[in-house]
Amino acid sequence: MMILRTSPPSPFGRMVKIAADVLGMSGDMTVVAADTNDPDDDLRQQNPLGKIPTLLVGDDVIYDTRVILDYFDQLYTAKHGTSILYPGTGMETIRLKTALARVIGMLDAGILIVYEGRFRPENMRVESFVDYQLALQNCNKETLNDSLNKYFSNNSLIHFCHPFGTFNGLDNLLSNCLLPLIESIPDLERRDMIVMAGTTPEGKDWIGTMGNYMGTFLKPFLDIPPTGNLIHMRYHEFFQIEDNRIIEMQSIWDLPELMMQANSWPMVPQLGAFLCTPSPMTGEGLSISGDGKKNLDHVIDMLHGLSKHPSNPDPKIMELEKYWHPNVNWYGPAGIGTGRGISGFRHWHQIPFLRAMPDRKGGSSNEKLAFEGMEDLQTHWVHEGNYVCETGWPNMRLTITNDGWMGIAPSKQPLEM
Repeated sequence: MMILRTSPPSPFGRMVKIAADVLGMSGDMTVVAADTNDPDDDLRQQNPLGKIPTLLVGDDVIYDTRVILDYFDQLYTAKHGTSILYPGTGMETIRLKTALARVIGMLDAGILIVYEGRFRPENMRVESFVDYQLALQNCNKETLNDSLNKYFSNNSLIHFCHPFGTFNGLDNLLSNCLLPLIESIPDLERRDMIVMAGTTPEGKDWIGTMGNYMGTFLKPFLDIPPTGNLIHMRYHEFFQIEDNRIIEMQSIWDLPELMMQANSWPMVPQLGAFLCTPSPMTGEGLSISGDGKKNLDHVIDMLHGLSKHPSNPDPKIMELEKYWHPNVNWYGPAGIGTGRGISGFRHWHQIPFLRAMPDRKGGSSNEKLAFEGMEDLQTHWVHEGNYVCETGWPNMRLTITNDGWMGIAPSKQPLEM
């Protein structure tokens, strides 16, 4: 007997229930209600992502709508010798799954738009960002132009990770970044997992987002060879808003993550684990509320402790146990990887990083984190509910020395991040 954990309003849960009914499996499945907002619901013990739908099959736990549908299809095909959900072979099946991926991506974006209106205070709702999400549901030039022209101007300052660089205006954003990505991944979808907004101590309004771009990688992108399969690429994108217009955007796409999936990573193997970064375990990343000032203070104090090392060589000076949960996940970018717990963070990232760049210094408007001579480095802090974000372009200066880092030779040349 299968157990489906879902909620009546969930379109993804309904999709699974409809598939089970079409395949004649409803009688073999019990539906048990789940509340993703209830910290006492055992959904989080069953599914580490804390998301629905989740399917329990004996000792196995299956999650993500498409994975559950694939499981149903395998059961049906093994019994009847044919597939109803994905008839056909080869590219015909790929096209069906691509269409399904687009539907799920549109549902994801639709839910986020509903949450923006339902949970975020009215004075913090930003129509320009909602339109940005809507535009990336369909990912075609006409939709992007029509939606984004209202909110980007030719003077909008856009900072993008290498190799894109810094430029101005929507036309350059489209031609340099978004349209080439869509050309390579035609069914591209943008899956936000954390969306937060607030006003910095300097009085600037910023939106911070984190999630994954996903889709079928069919054509080369930046000379990265296509895989023909579903890929994921984490992003961190930040938007400064003024009079409901985007006046500045700072964006990092985890291109090494894409390169690794295409088996074209040219540098040394990463030390940490490679994975598609999940959403917060609480499942609340899209419905954040509350002030969060105490959490900002906690993060600032934690970073202040980190800054004391390695000038003081004793790692205890950082007091990591005071600030970090014992089972913290540190999701480093591809090339570094993910570490579990304080020891994972130390071994797979911090120790190699500081051995190579012990002189690292950051710039910050916060006096606890400010370093002399780094006043030109800019940072923007936003806090909301249980979340804190910071962005700056750049916000750190360092020199690669000793044995180098990630296979990068110790040039002893000052660098910025």
